[in-house]
Amino acid sequence: MTELKSEKRIRAGMELRLKKLGNLGPVLQGTAVKKYRKCTAKDCPCHSGRKVHPFTVVTTKEEGKTKPLYVPVEMEAEVEAWLKNFREAKRLLAEISTLSRELVGTHASRTRAASQRRRLLESQTPQTPSASSTD
Repeated sequence: MTELKSEKRIRAGMELRLKKLGNLGPVLQGTAVKKYRKCTAKDCPCHSGRKVHPFTVVTTKEEGKTKPLYVPVEMEAEVEAWLKNFREAKRLLAEISTLSRELVGTHASRTRAASQRRRLLESQTPQTPSASSTD
């Protein structure tokens, strides 16, 4: 009976995480990196080593190679949210996978226990001779 509750709890946990996963919105895999560039003005402090012109790139992997993706300034907050959504989706998928393994294990344990009970009952049941052997 406790296994049944456990199975219900596992399934409820999976449903909750699947619902959260569906509500995440856009995702983007990668890492945001803040970089700095030099401008064309000769008297700008950036030419003397100061970091004054920041920009953001998202590094992603494509075909095994790291590729930078320039992020326009007006999209930085939105892209950061997409990156966060990806990390959350990855975490939720890992949790769903763990719960799925637990569910399979619970089912296997229950099946194994039922099989053992059946064998035990069969071994304890007295064997009655069949009707054809008394002829």
